[in-house]
Amino acid sequence: MTVKCYCSVVLLLLCGAVHAQTTVQSNELKGYNSVYFSLMGPGNFYSLHYDVRFQPNYLGVGVRIGVGSTLGYTESHYSGDESRNINNRHPAHLTIPFGLNYLFGKADRGGRLEVGVGFTYVDGDALWFDSRTTSSAWLACPSVAYRHYYFNNHLMWKVGFTPIVSLTEYGGYPVPWAEGSIGLAF
Repeated sequence: MTVKCYCSVVLLLLCGAVHAQTTVQSNELKGYNSVYFSLMGPGNFYSLHYDVRFQPNYLGVGVRIGVGSTLGYTESHYSGDESRNINNRHPAHLTIPFGLNYLFGKADRGGRLEVGVGFTYVDGDALWFDSRTTSSAWLACPSVAYRHYYFNNHLMWKVGFTPIVSLTEYGGYPVPWAEGSIGLAF
């Protein structure tokens, strides 16, 4: 399957999260949605996420989808001859993280405990998470994080632990991975 097909499936799943039009007070919807930038985490190195809460009080079940990138780098090897340097280029790859999460806490406090499970599609080699080169990869990304809201619940940040497990035939071992995010809630 192609990346377009995977993206279509994820968008269809998110369409199920859309609520019918209802009359609600504007202050009830504060924090219903969040857009945040993450370093590390399920997007691998950096990613932009859209998070939808199913309850307007920042608690309970929510879903997230994002787009990100792996980190490209060049690896140098020296052959027996010092004048010969071999460079292996590892380009950056597109990542598409998505998942389901649950926020625990009290509605009148800014802090939340986030527990979630998700998956990330990597359009290329997931070199950090499996032992062989592959043309694409799926990664499982469970997470535990602390999320905090500020400024009348419009600014949010979170820090967490997201061990990543490659689901390719050459992976299978969890890699400890951290996450740091900052964004806006609306």
